[in-house]
Amino acid sequence: MLYAAVCDYFQQTQQAQITLPAPPLRRLSFSHTIDDQVAIQTAVMACYDVRRDDAALRRIAASAYFDNLRKNYPMRREFSCVEIELPAEKSALAAQLQGLGFTIRFARHHAHATFAP
Repeated sequence: MLYAAVCDYFQQTQQAQITLPAPPLRRLSFSHTIDDQVAIQTAVMACYDVRRDDAALRRIAASAYFDNLRKNYPMRREFSCVEIELPAEKSALAAQLQGLGFTIRFARHHAHATFAP
């Protein structure tokens, strides 16, 4: 978290305890039949739909709108908040998802695609 990193950098004790509500999505599970690119797109879009930001930023016609967007920007979580369960044979996909920051867990059996809030 940025606050902790700033405190560490300036060698200061953290004075505030920042708590966030639980993330709306905690786990995704894919089967061995999932296409790697479909799995990556599904995981990323489930956490952060960049199209929403793109549309909002394209509507900026004045600095007042940007200021309002900045002040009311919706909370979004880092990919590391989501655990993705994959079959063991999907190690290449696991490496790609880990590279994006997702937490990976290998399933002991073949699962179907599920979303768990």
